[in-house]
Amino acid sequence: RCSADALGLLVLFLITAELLPQNFGLSPLISGADVDYVPEFVSIIRQNQTGALFRSVTPDYLTPELPNLRLSAPNRSIAWRVLYNKRCGRNFDGIRQKLQYSLYQPVDYLNSQESAALMSRSANLPVAQKLTLLANLNCTMFPAIGELKDSRLTQIGALDTLSNQDYRLYRLSGALPRAYFASSVIETGSRQASLDRLLEARSLLQNTVILDSAPVTETRPVSTDLNSVRITRYENNRVTCEVTADSAGYLVLLDSWYPGWKAYLDGRKVDVLRANYAFRAVALDPGAHHVEFIFKPVSFIAGALISCATLLIGVSIAVCASFRNIVRH
Repeated sequence: RCSADALGLLVLFLITAELLPQNFGLSPLISGADVDYVPEFVSIIRQNQTGALFRSVTPDYLTPELPNLRLSAPNRSIAWRVLYNKRCGRNFDGIRQKLQYSLYQPVDYLNSQESAALMSRSANLPVAQKLTLLANLNCTMFPAIGELKDSRLTQIGALDTLSNQDYRLYRLSGALPRAYFASSVIETGSRQASLDRLLEARSLLQNTVILDSAPVTETRPVSTDLNSVRITRYENNRVTCEVTADSAGYLVLLDSWYPGWKAYLDGRKVDVLRANYAFRAVALDPGAHHVEFIFKPVSFIAGALISCATLLIGVSIAVCASFRNIVRH
């Protein structure tokens, strides 16, 4: 009896834990505005975005030492901290508003080992070098605590945090687009060497891709005037690009490399290469091409089949048990 009660309580707890965070709006004590609010920094970014895909970063990435100084505010109550976090969108709260982050939270919401390594290895870099890294990660707009001085930065907004620290939003000029064509290759020979090369970059990787090993060897720097890349479809599990190239090279997509991503070049399946340490690339011949990335993880398919088989077995057992009871009576 006790074990049955304990099992029932466990099931109730799991259901509550799963559903309650998704249904705060059902509580009369919590309004829809409390759940669906838009952080002010997200609103400012939306007002300044051009429509092109871009990434952001958390405010303490560029100035990690400032949070340790403790914000000096006239009111250190929980209410002040809630208001501060809400307005600034701390703790990756912009994800609910479709804001795509660099490093710790990749663009496709996958926390990979590569993104964690990028975050930890770059944490102690000088601010100028961090900005170069962010530019190579398609990061164009982001917040920072305090003033940053760099010719590549333009302040686009600021928030009053009711504290001694300024919370400012910046636009970074010259960042790489989400997808670009590269005819020049830096071949490193190992994944670790690719990470080192990316972190050591002092300029934009424009027209250049970093590969552990390069299947296309006859690449050369050429004028990019005749090369073009256009993203025509962008979803969590599918990305489509139209590419025009005047030489052999690579389509580089600054979305996370992850097992399960498949690539199709003009309808033909091709290898997805690990580019710039953590991202994706496809080798191309000169000409116009249609490239499609589709997420088809084997683990998901296997899990779905196991779930279906388990469900069928469970239903079969239940039907057989019911049939036996009917026969007995």
